[in-house]
Amino acid sequence: MMAYGKQMKGLNLVRALGLMSALAASSFGQAGQQPFALAVSAGEVYKAGSNIYVTITQTNTSDHPMMCGAYVVGSSNLSFDYLIKDENGNKLPIRPGVYQMPGSYQTCGELAPGERTSAEYWISWLYDLSSPGSYTIQISRRTGDNKHPIVKSNIASFKVIDRNSEN
Repeated sequence: MMAYGKQMKGLNLVRALGLMSALAASSFGQAGQQPFALAVSAGEVYKAGSNIYVTITQTNTSDHPMMCGAYVVGSSNLSFDYLIKDENGNKLPIRPGVYQMPGSYQTCGELAPGERTSAEYWISWLYDLSSPGSYTIQISRRTGDNKHPIVKSNIASFKVIDRNSEN
């Protein structure tokens, strides 16, 4: 029970930092438009046990400059919520202890309207992706804007094959 409380406390800190970053990025006066867009991409095939990275791109879709940032723990950006599912549609749980690890807030600077930034993040550190199969990933991030509280990315697919496979 105590470990869960510590995990939730860490999770709340991560979300608060992500929200602070998103608040700086939000565009409260725009009607009908999200303040930013997200896209995620992954390689097609990985061998079981290999490091799996995804590329996340954030684009400023507002009409004014915005700051963007990340709460980084172990080469992973915890300002995003990750939804990873296996081929049966089961949501994968995040590895235990991730939210108890120390991290740091990093900024990517100011994005002008229409400008984008991309970075690679290590998802096999966050999730156990060692079993062969097909997976999907979608990311989301809070905006701080009541009209558009959450921005979601596209859904990307990738496969994990047996480490001894030749394909």
